[in-house]
Amino acid sequence: MNQPEIKLNANRFLLATIFLIATFFSAIKTFAQEKLYIDSLTYTCDSNYSIGIRSKNITKAVALQGTIVWDTTALQYTSISTGSSTLQLDNTNMNLSMANKGVLTFLWYDNFLAGVASTDDSSLFVINFKRIGVGSNKAIIAFSPSPTKLEIDSVASNGNPVNDNNAIFANGFVTIPYNYIFTGNGNWTDASNWQNGLKPPAIISGCSQITINPSGSGNCILNTLQTVSGGAKCIVVAGKKLQLPDNLIIQ
Repeated sequence: MNQPEIKLNANRFLLATIFLIATFFSAIKTFAQEKLYIDSLTYTCDSNYSIGIRSKNITKAVALQGTIVWDTTALQYTSISTGSSTLQLDNTNMNLSMANKGVLTFLWYDNFLAGVASTDDSSLFVINFKRIGVGSNKAIIAFSPSPTKLEIDSVASNGNPVNDNNAIFANGFVTIPYNYIFTGNGNWTDASNWQNGLKPPAIISGCSQITINPSGSGNCILNTLQTVSGGAKCIVVAGKKLQLPDNLIIQ
């Protein structure tokens, strides 16, 4: 006679367990870390780059601010473009007076303090750059706490804005063509024989270049396997020497 009651209690226990699990995963979603991140281009032969500043887990933002810096030996700022997010910034939200020095600051706030959502991975704004020369192989574009502090403010449960101290700010980069210059005497694998100590990787990608220019009457000895991919170049300066023991592959 007690069996129906036992079955009922078991069903209640199952429903309570399901509810707790659903609440747990809902909490994880609710407290997912807010994030701003900068695009990364792993390799490109282009001379102009459009780098998006994107967001994740932004649901009730009332203010955003910060500083973005970049390598001015490789990248020249050209302009700001509007992003694809519902939370958009433009040049009215920027201080661009130091852009020629590789520094940009931004500030956005919600006048109504209602909180604005941004679709994950959509761009808040886009910074447009022009490549300078052959660059420095990898040009970093990064968030900085100075001169404007990095901050994301959201609406709290009491309706007041609160700074998200756990917010993530992830940097980006552009990997661009590079001219590896042999200026020493002797083995290819000796980094000291290369300008700035930067010897080429085993495979150089399109648009990059290797220049062989040994010092004085010196000789460059290719003592390792080197692949030059389509679009890349290997140039020997007139009157200079490159010794090839069957280690060069040109694709």
